[in-house]
Amino acid sequence: MADLPRTVDLERLRDALDVAELVETAQALVRAPSENPPGDEKAVAAVVAQLLRNAGASDVTTVVAEARRHSVIARWGAPRGRVLAWNGHLDVVPVGDREGCPHPPYDGVVSEGRLWGRGAADMKGPIACALQAVRMLDRAGLEPRGEVAFSLVADEEAGGESGAAYLLGQGLLPKADAGVCGEPTNLEVMTGARGRLWFDVTTFGRSAHASQPERGENAITAMLEIADALAEADPRASPTLIAGGAGPNTIPDRCSLTIDRRFSADEGAEAVRARIVGAVGKVRARSRMQVELVERACLDAAEISPDAEIVHVTCAAAESVTGRPTRTGRMRAATDARFLIAAGIPTVVFGPGDLAEAHTPGESIAVAELVQGALAYAAVMCRFLEAT
Repeated sequence: MADLPRTVDLERLRDALDVAELVETAQALVRAPSENPPGDEKAVAAVVAQLLRNAGASDVTTVVAEARRHSVIARWGAPRGRVLAWNGHLDVVPVGDREGCPHPPYDGVVSEGRLWGRGAADMKGPIACALQAVRMLDRAGLEPRGEVAFSLVADEEAGGESGAAYLLGQGLLPKADAGVCGEPTNLEVMTGARGRLWFDVTTFGRSAHASQPERGENAITAMLEIADALAEADPRASPTLIAGGAGPNTIPDRCSLTIDRRFSADEGAEAVRARIVGAVGKVRARSRMQVELVERACLDAAEISPDAEIVHVTCAAAESVTGRPTRTGRMRAATDARFLIAAGIPTVVFGPGDLAEAHTPGESIAVAELVQGALAYAAVMCRFLEAT
């Protein structure tokens, strides 16, 4: 481990924190819709690129993987030293039914001490904290002996193929000594993240008048058998989307089901895949109708040693900011950290906000959590890059 500063002048950083600027940055990001699907990060990429320039970043570059899939990479600090990668995603999941939202999802309302809106916690709030952190170092007169390499990417919510995976494939992910993926973890330090398997199952029956069900083959009934078989073989395989039927008076000739299954690096994708394929195969073998199973995506689980330097540095920063012992563990969700780890960058998943807020109608993050996040990121940068 490098000979790092033992302490960080947290009060000096706190004095350099501009809360109004931090909140306005988060609001600007929330107010640039970037729902995925369909997948259009162009507007928010333009906003974040300008925010990076305002923060003094260099080499600010917008990378377009395909039509409208925009990611932004940049560097901040002193070249020719250590490099800390900071990764975040610009896309958000769709809002869905807006009737359940306590505030308009793209207004960036601040109320009751919280910032409300789609992406406030997952993860435009944490991005705002990272941008504030580098500005705090500037205002505090702290000069790092190295750089923060930002990768603010598209498409994480759908697997990252048009975002972090594209950067990795093109050699555009930074060469770095360590990394932080800024997902909301309540400032607990996650040394790994689960993988994710997605399967689409389709049953093909034969339509008939509902008054004569014996003349058809009910695709929904067959899908219910598959759902029961999956629940028995692998209770952690979650049905997440289902569609079937053409009308209330017609026996359905088609039904489709999407399955989401998260897994740890210890469990592995192969074992999970075998259980799901086996369960569907048993129903297919005894069914009279066609059953199709397609693997839509497999995102690998990834983790690093809990003894990695970045883990110790991040734990120390979190504890200094929160005043409580910091828990380490594995992120329950899949994250883009796996691409940094695949590139040989030991990366923690670490950020303000609660994952339970993500993807909900009332998504929000406390302003106090944003403040702690900015302080924690600044402390990590100071310690890892030996800022003096």
